[in-house]
Amino acid sequence: MTLMSNRFLFVLLTSLYFSQGLPSGLLAHGMPAIMREYGSSLTAIGMLKLLALPWLFKFLWAPLLDRYQIQRLGPHRSWILVMQTGAISVMFLLSFLSPEWLFSDGLICLFILLFLVNLFSSTQDIATDGLAVTMLPEKLRGLGNSVQVCGYKIGLMLGGSGLLILINDIGWMLSVQLVALTLILMLLPTLRFNEIEIFKKSHSTALEMDGQSSTIKGQGAYDFWSFFKKHNIFSWVLVLVTFKIADSMSSTLVKPMLIDFDLSLSQVGEITLVASLVGLAGAVMAGWLYTKIRPVTLLVVFTLLQAVSISAYSFIPNLFAVNDASLMSFIYLIVVSDQVIDTMSTVVLFAVMMSHCREGHEGGDYTVQACLQVFSAGIVGVLAGIVADQIQSYQLMFFFAGGSALISLFAVYLYKRSQSSISVDRNAFN
Repeated sequence: MTLMSNRFLFVLLTSLYFSQGLPSGLLAHGMPAIMREYGSSLTAIGMLKLLALPWLFKFLWAPLLDRYQIQRLGPHRSWILVMQTGAISVMFLLSFLSPEWLFSDGLICLFILLFLVNLFSSTQDIATDGLAVTMLPEKLRGLGNSVQVCGYKIGLMLGGSGLLILINDIGWMLSVQLVALTLILMLLPTLRFNEIEIFKKSHSTALEMDGQSSTIKGQGAYDFWSFFKKHNIFSWVLVLVTFKIADSMSSTLVKPMLIDFDLSLSQVGEITLVASLVGLAGAVMAGWLYTKIRPVTLLVVFTLLQAVSISAYSFIPNLFAVNDASLMSFIYLIVVSDQVIDTMSTVVLFAVMMSHCREGHEGGDYTVQACLQVFSAGIVGVLAGIVADQIQSYQLMFFFAGGSALISLFAVYLYKRSQSSISVDRNAFN
């Protein structure tokens, strides 16, 4: 860390996670509203979650990123540059296709292109997470995850709500092209980052470099099963697969619900933008709280807060039904509160994930945990769309989603007990 200032490291990480959040915002926040505007079913919108499959299965090719890199670019930097370039190319291609065609006869083409964006972004995320875990010392991980979540959330904000606002003014083509041009801009810190020099001088394990070869050899193959051999790891795995299922369920339905109640794309975009901006403050606060309060306590608190904030969405249909004058204020209050809680809980979850990474296996261990979390969120998101189409009741769906957050409370309780047993064992040994 003496070779690279903390300030530049945080700028670099912000740009990298921003570049992953931008296309993710298009998929998670922009597409559900746009598709509903063009008449897509809730089932089709729920199927967007399946496009996140690369985020689920990225652990399968994560070891390749450790073993093969482009000469002289660096073990993480090489993959970041290639994958971000791929995402930019797909976004430009997407911009030239008519939305009238994409959201009707071209729906399969839309899904293929969005799948490719997810593939490139998820592979970039492997390299970015490995870089973050490697470069961030323990004392900076709370702040580092605040920077990570802020960068990602800003990307989500511009790729989702920013796009919804722009489409009404400048159209589909220019809006998506602006997303692609912003991704190009975010490459500048990575281009300036000389990872080879830093990696050679700041790590005790030197890279084996061959001047005639097209690759740089890293560590041996990563065995992801070894992660599950850690003591008491399954209680933590249970937390991973339950902590965000309520959020995944609600995120599938919020924007289609607002569109169904005749809010415009611009109105939905403005609501999401305000909520995301306030959420950034929550990310910073969560990083500070992580240094003051035990992580397991924070997990309990944010599990309960998620249950309350997501259940609150069930009151919105009633307000639409009676045309309550305070409707928009109430919508802003609910969405903003939920976004702040979601952001803070994400910072805490990611920071605890880092603490479960073994030295020398940071990228692989973090990827395995991220895949587990994406798996549960994706399955729940798809099911939420299908069930919502069948029961035709947003009120019931959000009430159920909020209640499902309490499942995580039991998982956190088991995790707390396992951590206590580890502490007892260590004290007995000492």
